[in-house]
Amino acid sequence: MCKNDTATSVTCESNEQCATAAIQGPSGQKKSCVSSSVCEPNNQTFSFTFGHAQLTAFVHCCKTDNCNSVNVSAPEDQSENKLMCYMCDGGQSTVCNETVKCKGNQDRCVKGTADDGKDSKKFSGCASKNTCGAASQLGFLTGALKFDDGPHCCDTKLCNSAWTVKLSVVPFWVGLLLFVAL
Repeated sequence: MCKNDTATSVTCESNEQCATAAIQGPSGQKKSCVSSSVCEPNNQTFSFTFGHAQLTAFVHCCKTDNCNSVNVSAPEDQSENKLMCYMCDGGQSTVCNETVKCKGNQDRCVKGTADDGKDSKKFSGCASKNTCGAASQLGFLTGALKFDDGPHCCDTKLCNSAWTVKLSVVPFWVGLLLFVAL
């Protein structure tokens, strides 16, 4: 049994634990049953920046009945780090060629598509490694993290570009020779 956001007790599945999340910004505290995979190791900070949407949350897990009734502190504001990634320019656009500097523990560039409740939208930006690994289980933090495709994460500067073309020199030259010969 765990507390939920309305302070009532709910029964968790056998592979779940109780969790309290402290989220920077207006969201505040979230309480829920979460997949055990989100809790290993315990007391993690999950963070992402997708365009102008940002979320940083400290998640504390526990295993006894209603143990998540306590509040936890939100993470400190995170400063920019050295990683830079592509991001989508927001709104209805599908262009993802603006750049963003990652913050705090955001050590991955990320891209994919997500369902915002109305339709699927492209997203690109920064994420922490643990967010990439547990993305499908983090919907309780925002209620809106439902991925259609991805997230696809990488760990080098601007590695989340929309299109990557890798050509071998040999097929290129063979194609060029065939074109010229005709």
